[in-house]
Amino acid sequence: MKRYGIALAAAMAVLAGGAWAEDRAVIVANGAYDHAPDVEQARLALQLADAMKARGFRVVQGVDLNAADIRSALADLLLADDAPGPRVVMLSGNFAQSSSDTWFLGTDTETPGLMDADREGVPLSVVMDLLGHAPGKSILLLSHEAREVPVGAGLKPGIGTLTVPECVTVIRGDTAQMARAVEMLLKPDQRIADLTSVGKSIRLDGYSDGPALLGRAAGTVETHPATPPTGTAQKGEQLAWRGAQSLNSVEGYQTFLQDFPSGQFAAQARKRLETLRSDNPEDRAKATEEALNLSRDRSRQIQRHLVLLGYDPRGIDGLFGPGTRAALTKWQKDRELPATGYLIAPQLERLDQEAGRRAAQLEKEAKERQEIARQQDEAYWMQTGKDGGEGALLAYLDRYPEGIHAEEAQARLDKLRADRITPAERDAWAQAEKTGEYGPYLRDYPKGNFAETARQRQQQRQEAANSQYAQQENALGLTQVTRQLVESRLAGLGLKPGKADGVFDADTRRALRQYQKARNLPATGFMNQNTVVRLLADTFLQ
Repeated sequence: MKRYGIALAAAMAVLAGGAWAEDRAVIVANGAYDHAPDVEQARLALQLADAMKARGFRVVQGVDLNAADIRSALADLLLADDAPGPRVVMLSGNFAQSSSDTWFLGTDTETPGLMDADREGVPLSVVMDLLGHAPGKSILLLSHEAREVPVGAGLKPGIGTLTVPECVTVIRGDTAQMARAVEMLLKPDQRIADLTSVGKSIRLDGYSDGPALLGRAAGTVETHPATPPTGTAQKGEQLAWRGAQSLNSVEGYQTFLQDFPSGQFAAQARKRLETLRSDNPEDRAKATEEALNLSRDRSRQIQRHLVLLGYDPRGIDGLFGPGTRAALTKWQKDRELPATGYLIAPQLERLDQEAGRRAAQLEKEAKERQEIARQQDEAYWMQTGKDGGEGALLAYLDRYPEGIHAEEAQARLDKLRADRITPAERDAWAQAEKTGEYGPYLRDYPKGNFAETARQRQQQRQEAANSQYAQQENALGLTQVTRQLVESRLAGLGLKPGKADGVFDADTRRALRQYQKARNLPATGFMNQNTVVRLLADTFLQ
């Protein structure tokens, strides 16, 4: 099916129609997903679009849109309007949710995870903001297929809990029941609350006490002034300028200047044309990078790629400051590319490919080192602790305090010592275990049965309190979801980080040290920029 470009066409439609106060609708039906099960959504959405047009709504509609085109369609709700009327948005297709938001996915989605959801879809929180700015009652219709779309780490398929602004109604359900719900909405004097009678999948959120917005009889179109009111010429130019900015092309700015050669934005348009036509490679590269419309998440991914390839952008924040520009310039110079510090599309593709290959190479090397370490661990266990006594077990634990058989060795050692431990020492150790303070035990029993264990646990507590590494980790601003992803990733590698609850306890720190050691990273047990990059890269390789 055809995919529709929206931005400039929508602005020109307003100018041509003279609709300065109007009801608006945006309807998107996605059915041909490139990397997900197809859904049969188009018929329902297009029927609604025809009905809305008949009732006087200005409708922007699209079929099988990618994420960028969905954003362009929804941008129509931001265009200037003297007296905004009701707003209706219908999104029909596949959705993915996290603990805090839900995304409507474009047809170009590729098993999206939490880190790239904003690139592959549009968050419903943004759609709510768009609808919440209209003073009249607004409706958001969400039609989802019963089949679940595959998603990556941090996301679940479907629609999650929504925070709905005042005077906005959200109606959601599966395709079949939403079709019947829409038919009811189009009936005169239909009340919203009655829609729950359609079926179990229909759910109402937000405002639902009143008649539906869509029940106005066909043909009752609001009239608008034939002659634009004072100031509409300036508003027309503003709409056209927004459309030209959205296109960001030579043709778009030329069209704008043909219509407004002396307008308030004419100088800016000419400057943009000059940049786009410039013989200076840096100017052209800058303009081309701007046309890529890189999202904040996509920019963060680029910075992670640079770190992975050995170029330090001095932060992974999605903002291309001097550090990122210097890293890009160095990367370009090393590959004998025009060293502008700005990315053009072929370079962006090359950077993605290089980072993917480097991530695969690093993970292969890590697995090889991990296998060698495992074999050495197993061999030493066979020589010492497997059939040995207390001395052999101590020797194994001294060399491999976090080894494959460390838990078994410690348990056997504890059992051997339990036979000769006194009641007083047992009580002192129990108190140390209860409080987590091992100093009193070591003071009274410096050579006690649990002295070595006590020193190890003291060392672990000291590492956790190490201010340098803790400050580096805190500076990353890791969210609860990201911390859970880290623990899930470590668990997937068999490193036993404990429960994936977002709390980095002793088990998590031990697992992080093992992960870092296998990848030739400083084995601190704390997260830093390089560890985050590697963990994310390893995740993408799964």
